[in-house]
Amino acid sequence: MHGGKERTGFDVCRFDMLNIAKKAVGHLLSWQILACQLRLGKRPMRWCYRPVAWPVWNHEHRRLVRFWSAAEGLDTAVIDALGSRRLDHLQVVEPSIDDIAQQLREELVVSRRHLRTVLDHYWDRDWRRERKGYDESSEDHLWRAATAVTEICDALDNIGG
Repeated sequence: MHGGKERTGFDVCRFDMLNIAKKAVGHLLSWQILACQLRLGKRPMRWCYRPVAWPVWNHEHRRLVRFWSAAEGLDTAVIDALGSRRLDHLQVVEPSIDDIAQQLREELVVSRRHLRTVLDHYWDRDWRRERKGYDESSEDHLWRAATAVTEICDALDNIGG
């Protein structure tokens, strides 16, 4: 429940990380600030972030429907089908277990590399200062990096990958 409303769906937001990094002048935007600006917490849905280079699905979100894209905007046919409960008219993306395992292995390499970078720089004063900001700290970076690796390893264990 959120604000008295049951969360009835799931949003996956994908971003072109390279373009965002360029626009942020070398400092990646805080995802919490972005989520606040997009008012994602006010929506009757759950949400997560995925890089645009990776598939929109993951081990937790396996059956997805795209209702908006940056190139084409809102897909009114999908919205109409959802509104009239004609779910058989939706184009659902659903990966195989092998596809999920392969993607998780790829994400694990990236996540471990990121965790190693965080661990290598954790006590560096300049690194810590650069990561201190609105609702953000070096401890948050370490926590998120370690959690990502753990969740991916657990997911691979659960699907036998």
